[in-house]
Amino acid sequence: MIKLLLPGLQAPIYCIRMQRMKQFLLPFWEVIEVLAVALISFFLIRTLVVLPFIVDGPSMEPTFYSRQYVLVDEITYKLREPERGEIIVFKNPRNESEFYIKRIIGLPGEQVAVTNDSVEINGEKLNESYINVKNGGAGQKNFTLQSGKYFVMGDNRTQSSDSRSWGLLDEKGIIGIVRLRFYPLKSLTFFEEPSYKLSS
Repeated sequence: MIKLLLPGLQAPIYCIRMQRMKQFLLPFWEVIEVLAVALISFFLIRTLVVLPFIVDGPSMEPTFYSRQYVLVDEITYKLREPERGEIIVFKNPRNESEFYIKRIIGLPGEQVAVTNDSVEINGEKLNESYINVKNGGAGQKNFTLQSGKYFVMGDNRTQSSDSRSWGLLDEKGIIGIVRLRFYPLKSLTFFEEPSYKLSS
């Protein structure tokens, strides 16, 4: 799941599912840290069009772990189309009060085939270097992506509810692209889409 850091700004995102932070249960020093991060986030939100979220759940491991904070850019997809490999936040197609975080695998107009741990795009195998967990499924599933539809998956294939189970994602449900993991500070990371080197 994922939790919105400043709930007053927008409804929660689930993975990734959002719940309110229970600061009164945290030790005093953790409360101070959270308040500092919240103030920084508020400043960023007032100067940039971004939203902060807290990861809560295993579906994007090893890329993201629970209690990591990320910033989601809402502007980029108003200027261009989403690209393969980008990590996005979107409304749960089955419950729009919830939000998910996944990686874009298939693009509009493509044929996607998922066989156990292997993903093929238009018959060409996708090399996914960000995955280290195998045995993500059994059998084969094929998907044809129409205009405005995307195929998304969690990096932790064994513990992810994604397009394999509930179908294709409509572009209208996309909130934005994950640009930055900013807390814990030792895990500070800017994210760019991976290079797959597909011929198509």
